Amino acid sequence: MNKTRIIIGTSAAGIGAALALRRLSATDSIVCISAEQDVPYNKCFLADYAHGQKGREEIQILTREIAQQKNIELLLGTRVLKIDRNAKAVLLDTHATLSYDTLLIATGASPHVPPIEGMSEQGVFTFHSLADVDAILAYVNHNNVTKAVVIGAGLSGLESADALKSHNVRVTVIECAPRVLCQQVDPASSEFIQEKMHAAGITFLPNTRVQKIISESDRAIGVLTEKDEQLDADLVVCAAGVRPNISLAQEIGLEITRGGIRVDQSMRTSDEHIFAAGDCVVVPNALTGELVNSSMWPDAMQQGMIAAHSMTGQAKSYSGTLPILSSAFFGVKFAACGPMANTLTSDSHLLAREVREGLGLSQILLSSDDLVRGFCLVGDTRDLSLLRRLILTKKPLSRQDLSGGGASPT
Repeated sequence: MNKTRIIIGTSAAGIGAALALRRLSATDSIVCISAEQDVPYNKCFLADYAHGQKGREEIQILTREIAQQKNIELLLGTRVLKIDRNAKAVLLDTHATLSYDTLLIATGASPHVPPIEGMSEQGVFTFHSLADVDAILAYVNHNNVTKAVVIGAGLSGLESADALKSHNVRVTVIECAPRVLCQQVDPASSEFIQEKMHAAGITFLPNTRVQKIISESDRAIGVLTEKDEQLDADLVVCAAGVRPNISLAQEIGLEITRGGIRVDQSMRTSDEHIFAAGDCVVVPNALTGELVNSSMWPDAMQQGMIAAHSMTGQAKSYSGTLPILSSAFFGVKFAACGPMANTLTSDSHLLAREVREGLGLSQILLSSDDLVRGFCLVGDTRDLSLLRRLILTKKPLSRQDLSGGGASPT
């Protein structure tokens, strides 16, 4: 008997699940629901799209035509208002009610917008979705934008600053922490990236908070910091992190822990008919065993595929996430993994080196028996696959295996 599989969300986890479900069953009904109007796309390429390096079609992962060929129904621009666990149904904002045999919650995360006065003014944006980037580019082109302020020096903040710079906008990045990527990388790597920012003509203000958005005629014209410094800006981007979208799960009493939906190794929630995957769940960190939000595209895809197997009674086991952040900005590649922000302990040491005559920086955190606990590669990421493999296999690092030879312990 054919089953109905409903998926809420059309990003990595949702589409990974939908495509896997179709491979597993040729006849089941698959319905993907998304509040976004755009067809599913790869958020990893938003910065490339903002730069103009990739076109809209190049970042799409499931067009309407392919969805139709695979008999996957896309309900875009549609919100799920409520899940009825007893009736096994979802209520949509179109007033339609859809019944399911199994349900996947892949609602992802939303930008965190801090309570700063004036954040709702024209010219203030987040940098999280394709619609966000379209709105930013349109505003830049139609309003003669020459100056911008980016609030936040995490990955999204740096990517948006780099993209705006490519459109001949003078950018200032404001960060409340003392350095860029403060939660992800070691101080030396932060300093290396900050030097690249400076060389690109981007101003960085650490240890600084925004007090309010200054506006005129309901349009942002600058920001006021808590140090009473006023910065002119034709456009403001808020890149202050994200929050998992767990409200639907909370409302129906699914188990929530550490800010995310709790799932087992088959991606099943505390309701046997409901599964969850992607940014809205917490999963074990393969390095520490701690429950974390992985927030990585390949990992979300894998979780979605594992959920699909479980939804069809062909359970596979998810072993946890190895959280590797990667990007490129200011002309350098970047990859980081593990507890690099606060690196050294009594039983660890850091292998540090400049790569290729100062064009890159490699920082590798090792235990006393040379097991890799984490790393940060800036400018030269050739060792990424090697280090990832060594972490997963728990094998010691041999200096000779590193590109360009060994490194200096610190």
